[in-house]
Amino acid sequence: AEDSMRCNTGSAALQVNVFINTKFASGLGEGPVSWLSYAFRLIYLPIGIFGVAISTATLPITSRAAVMDDLKQFRHTLASSLRLTFLLTIPSAVGLMVLSRPIISLIYERGQFDSLDTQQTAAALCYNAIGLTAYSAVRVLAPAFYALKETRVPMLASIISILTNYVVAWLTVEHFGIGHRGLALSISAVAMVNFAILYFFMHRRLSGVEGRTLTATFAKVLFASLVMGTACWFISQQIESWLGTRSLFVRLIDVGVSIGIGITIFYLTASLLKISELNQMTNALRRKFGARFSKQ
Repeated sequence: AEDSMRCNTGSAALQVNVFINTKFASGLGEGPVSWLSYAFRLIYLPIGIFGVAISTATLPITSRAAVMDDLKQFRHTLASSLRLTFLLTIPSAVGLMVLSRPIISLIYERGQFDSLDTQQTAAALCYNAIGLTAYSAVRVLAPAFYALKETRVPMLASIISILTNYVVAWLTVEHFGIGHRGLALSISAVAMVNFAILYFFMHRRLSGVEGRTLTATFAKVLFASLVMGTACWFISQQIESWLGTRSLFVRLIDVGVSIGIGITIFYLTASLLKISELNQMTNALRRKFGARFSKQ
């Protein structure tokens, strides 16, 4: 029954928010509906890969700690999962913002999808990416409340998310006139408000969630991501100035080289900053692949 309540509450809020945004977007013409849809498909990829995966791995541990009333273990596991979420999603968000146009162009620009569509979809992707980390963190925090048998806070957050979505969508579309970009921003605003509510009440419930280490990790990862983003932007600009953007092969080179070098720069910068989660993840991957090779 508890799982059913969780699914129904989250699903209902999502459906209402989708309905609200579709209603506003349809009033802007046919283009915005498609631009928002294409952009959200891309933003949901890292959410699905990182946010859902981390949440799935975290829930059994937090549930067991909650049953045993071991709040210390619960707190440490949750904080560790949030730090890992920061490590994986902040650089993803920065990368999607910086390389939004080349990525959209590579994937979609052919046939009736022209350069204008690329530009508008890329703009929506940038605004969607603002809330990527918060959206993924919500995927970690919300199940933790259900593990503690706390159902009211996620339900409250869902209701407030609907109100937030409507207000931001109305203000940005009707008042500020930024069109579909405002609707993309409303999705990010929903994620950030949702995260803020869940984190605030979880912090109160656990008397802290290792806030200092969370803040330190967030700041370090953000700095490394900005260094990476600057490098990606510069490399992409150089490739486009040398080779242009018309050829599909050139677009592939642009995105592939920029992402490859960006990942390398992020890893080196994060290593210099001594982000512990990076070392833990690297060691885990080494053990996994080492064991696989030893079996072969």
